[in-house]
Amino acid sequence: MLEHRKVWPISWMCSALRLSTSGYYRWRKRKPSSRSRKRQSLSVEIQEIHGQSRHRYGYRRIHACLVRKGVKVGRNTVLGVMNREGIRPWYVRTKAKHREIQPECLAAPNRIQQQFRVGKPNGAWLSDITELNTPDGKLYVAIVEDMGSRKVVGHAMGTRMTTLLPLSALRKALKERNIPKTLICHSDQGSQYRSMQYQKELAKHGIQASMSRRGNCYDNSPAESFFAILKRELDLRNIHTREQAILEIFEFIECFYNRKRIHSTLGYLSPVEHELLWTSNKTTIINNSKTANFTQPLPS
Repeated sequence: MLEHRKVWPISWMCSALRLSTSGYYRWRKRKPSSRSRKRQSLSVEIQEIHGQSRHRYGYRRIHACLVRKGVKVGRNTVLGVMNREGIRPWYVRTKAKHREIQPECLAAPNRIQQQFRVGKPNGAWLSDITELNTPDGKLYVAIVEDMGSRKVVGHAMGTRMTTLLPLSALRKALKERNIPKTLICHSDQGSQYRSMQYQKELAKHGIQASMSRRGNCYDNSPAESFFAILKRELDLRNIHTREQAILEIFEFIECFYNRKRIHSTLGYLSPVEHELLWTSNKTTIINNSKTANFTQPLPS
C-alpha cells in the first residue's frame, strides 16, 4: 500500500484488502519497536565485522566477535540476521537446484543383461556418448556399435550433447546396415535416449529399446571400452583445432578401428574381418587356442 499510494487511493486499497483506513495511518505513525531497533543495530555491527574480515567470516565467527565486544546475542539470531540481509562468506556458493530424476520405471527394460556375446552381426546395437577436450572446446562423440562384431556402424560428432547427436549416429547406422526383423538398441538412461524423438525413430524401424540400470556402466561395457580405446590410442597432442580432431576421430574409427585393429574378443581379428568370416559361413574362430562358438543365442 505504501509503494502504490500514488497509484490508487488508500481508501480503495484498504477496502480491497479488508483493512481499516485508521489502522493503516496508525501503522504509518508507529515508531519501530525496541526489538526492531536492536535487530537493525545488530545488522550494522554484523556488516561491519563481515567487512573487516574481508567477507570471510561465517555466522559462528561473527557471533564470537560480537561476544568479545560484549554484545549479548544468540548464535541463531546472528544466523537469522545474516540470512535476511544476504550476508555470507564470499566463497560460499548458493545451493544448486538438483534436477528432478525421472523414475526408473520410465526407462526401457535391460534386454541385454550384460550378455555381450560376439557372433552374429545385427543382433544388437550398443549406443553411448562421450566428450573430448580440444583446443577450441568440448567435442561430443556418439556411436552405435554392433555387439556381435564390435564394429562401429554409426557415429556422429558435435559441440552440443543434444538428442540430435545420438539420433544422427543411429540414422547413419540404419543407412549402412540392413535392419533384421528383431534388433535391440541398447543405451544408458540419458535424456537423449529417453527423448520422444529418439524413441520414435526406434519404433519407426521396429527396433526394441534397451537401457542399462541407472548408474551402472557395466551394463554397456563394450561401448565404454571403445571410448577408453579411443581416448588411449588416439594421439591428440598435435591437434590444434576442433575440426582437426573431428577428422582424426573419423580416420581412427573408419580406417583403423573397424578395418585394421585386431580385438582379443574376436580372436584377434578386426571387426570387418570377423563379419567377413561370418558371411562366408565360417562358424568358428581361434581365440587363444580355444574355439568360440558363433551359434550362441542372443538374449531375448
